[in-house]
Amino acid sequence: MNKAVSIDDRSWLASLSLSFEARADKTILKNTIRKGPLGIQRAFYPEKNGCAHVYILHPPAGIVSGDTLDLTLNMGENSHALITTPGAARFYRAREASPCAAEQTQNVTFYIENNAIAEYLPMETLVYTKANAINGLDIHLKGNATYIGWEIICLGLPHVDQAFNGGYLRQSTTLFHDEKCIFHDRMSLVANDAITSQKIALGGNHVVGNMLLFSGAIKEQKQTDELVVLCRQAVALFESDLHIGVTQLQKVVIVRYLGDCSEQCRKIFNAIWQVTRPFLLTQEVTTPRIWFT
Repeated sequence: MNKAVSIDDRSWLASLSLSFEARADKTILKNTIRKGPLGIQRAFYPEKNGCAHVYILHPPAGIVSGDTLDLTLNMGENSHALITTPGAARFYRAREASPCAAEQTQNVTFYIENNAIAEYLPMETLVYTKANAINGLDIHLKGNATYIGWEIICLGLPHVDQAFNGGYLRQSTTLFHDEKCIFHDRMSLVANDAITSQKIALGGNHVVGNMLLFSGAIKEQKQTDELVVLCRQAVALFESDLHIGVTQLQKVVIVRYLGDCSEQCRKIFNAIWQVTRPFLLTQEVTTPRIWFT
């Protein structure tokens, strides 16, 4: 594997661009442009509907000072892909003295054409103490395109006595429909800042999860309301004292989790996916095989 051009010999500038196209009875991976240590094996087809399951691979397994990872997914009209990862993403501790930039960046961008479907269901992202992490997700939809996706962020590793007591995280999620921004969420956290402990913010919790569901094919508010009800019914099957909420804004359904267990968050989001996928896509759930390994 050839190394991409980097700021210095200890950092990676990596990018991966995938283009999907609907052909006959399935979605094919039409084009792959890759630089640095980001890649995939191949598209898998465990579903009768031809949905392409793709696993994003990052062999170094972590993002360090000066690293930038850019993932771009181009969903052609009528295509359908489910994107996941075999393991957690990791923002490691930044180098204290480095000639390269101390920041560590991961950007994911979706371009979803009319009638296309993108499902983005990665494993969690771990932000180690003293990391300088920037994590961005931009979703651009056209016409009747659909997006279902989640992000699960874990601050530090308190279960092994590595609390998030240094560094920062800047996270943003933006969703556009027909070039209009209809959802924007930004979180800027500095370790040990009051916002990490105040009840109005994180309240001392270290796992933050966001799940978004949107379809341009939904034209009536009633359908969005039904989607919200489905999400809340799925959440109700879990403990009643969880910090989790389901809301909607401009027909974007937003599910937020705040707690201390990434596995619990993933189980809740998966339960929501199990009931909302048939509603949005009229397709039953097929769990990615990689989740069982």
